[in-house]
Amino acid sequence: MSDTPDWFWEAVDTQPESGEVEVDDCDINYLKWSEASDQGLLFIHGHNANAHWWDFIAPFFKDDYQTVAMDMSGMGDSGHRDAYSNDTYADEMIAVADALAMPAQTVLIAHSFGGMMAQRTIAKNPERFKGLILVDSGVRHPEDIEERDTPIERWTKPKIYPSQEVALSRFRLQPAQQCENQYLVNYIARHSAEYDGGEEGWWIPTSLADKHPELKTIKGILANPKKVGSMFHNCPVGWGCRVVNDNLKVLYNFEKNGIKVFDHGSGANLGASIAAAFEANEPWFGYYWWPTAVLGKYKMTKVDIGSVNAKQHAINQKKDADPSKLGASGFPSAPVLNAITADLAKREPEVAAFIGKMSFPNDVLSSLLAWKEEKKASADEAAAWVLTNHKDMVLSWVSADAKAKLEKKL
Repeated sequence: MSDTPDWFWEAVDTQPESGEVEVDDCDINYLKWSEASDQGLLFIHGHNANAHWWDFIAPFFKDDYQTVAMDMSGMGDSGHRDAYSNDTYADEMIAVADALAMPAQTVLIAHSFGGMMAQRTIAKNPERFKGLILVDSGVRHPEDIEERDTPIERWTKPKIYPSQEVALSRFRLQPAQQCENQYLVNYIARHSAEYDGGEEGWWIPTSLADKHPELKTIKGILANPKKVGSMFHNCPVGWGCRVVNDNLKVLYNFEKNGIKVFDHGSGANLGASIAAAFEANEPWFGYYWWPTAVLGKYKMTKVDIGSVNAKQHAINQKKDADPSKLGASGFPSAPVLNAITADLAKREPEVAAFIGKMSFPNDVLSSLLAWKEEKKASADEAAAWVLTNHKDMVLSWVSADAKAKLEKKL
């Protein structure tokens, strides 16, 4: 990190304003570094990328141009669709430009796949933009840019990794190539992973999942109930998860499939059952959530009970749901927010900016909570643990001056 130049930190410390515009019932996210001007630059990312790929480039133009980057649908922080098309991507670019009143003297700067979509955009509306700059993108006649026939599931289904470190280690440039500026790759990697928010679901010990990979899905568990101890550990009465679990046990017919349900009386008892299973080297199958100290101490693997379907999950949450309308759906992640008082934000803007950037992946925060609980550590000691074990993550939260000071001490 000490080889990272100051210009980079100054650029990424220039925080854009984010916003959304709705295009055909889908929210399209954008980042804006400067207000309306008589000249504009609209940055378009490549496939499976996002607007943050321009964080260390776009700020250098903000004083002379209205500078904006956007996330195409299905990528970044934009919404997802049931189907995608080249014309839809073109409509999204035009909609963002129009919503922000970007001038006709706006130039599209588009990378890779985004370049082909930008060509279609200008072909559809040649008077809307001044020009197009292609970055590592082929040039084709707009009518020759064919729709992809790749199944939609392959485009949209995310890869799930067990930890932040594993996810970042798997990040690769395509085609494979060396990069002399590794700090750029590290930054892009961190902003290309979608972190999981507060996560709940059904889990089994990772050691059990490694020994019996078929148990990673609910289908495999129903076919092999004895391998998970023929028992499901349910959450307490009064919790929202209890209603969902009670409906899903009907959907998956636990009783017929040889799985008994043990209803725990408290969250503490539920966590203690995990500890007892690990101590006795016995299987465990049930509901839990993280970030928590329990899942920081005991390594668990989440069972695939189906993709998240918001409408279906809403039905599964109803206490008196019609059994015929129950269906498979995973638990959606819960937003986790950093909050401070308005007075503190006004009095200490640098502190507010730091807290605004602070974000812990679930595995890191769970490990921290487990370590703090085991060591009976203070808040200062916990902060030192984070700095020692996750320096790069912390340095991404602070200003350039703070980075320089921290790097000298670490």
